[in-house]
Amino acid sequence: CRGVHIPDMAVAVIFSLSALFWTFSAPYWARQSDLKGRRRLMQVGLFGFLLSMFLCGVVVLAGVKGLIAPLVTFVLFTLARSLFGLFGSAGNPAAQAFVAAHTDPADRTNALATLASAFGLGTVLGPALAPFFILPLVGLAGPMLVFALIAAVTMAAISHGLPDDDPRQTTAGG
Repeated sequence: CRGVHIPDMAVAVIFSLSALFWTFSAPYWARQSDLKGRRRLMQVGLFGFLLSMFLCGVVVLAGVKGLIAPLVTFVLFTLARSLFGLFGSAGNPAAQAFVAAHTDPADRTNALATLASAFGLGTVLGPALAPFFILPLVGLAGPMLVFALIAAVTMAAISHGLPDDDPRQTTAGG
């Protein structure tokens, strides 16, 4: 964020606030996945990530191009990143519950550990791959825009590849 003249400490505050929102909203989303279905809440989480990354990318692009002041960039980036903490947090508990519900008890621990490893791998690979997505037209906003696109593809895959488990859609006979 040096490209938009935001101090490193302010960036740390942005990400810490997002993590704080995640901490308090994830349990809510976990309960909602029981009520509304795991697939639906995975979609909420991915959409939260997609929207957050897209808006963060737009804000960074506007800040780097000098279209908005550093303070405005900071405030808008904070709001955009907070969306990830508030809504992106729906994905993890829903994915864990989905795996638990669709895995034999003997394989459940391994399946959940594999899922946790996949989430961890994404946390490691995202920052490692980000420099490769600094693109000519969008510069530093490129990684965020590319990650938003990846989230859209993943959302489509979940929407078409996973069964709808909305408990409100089940009938008395099935």
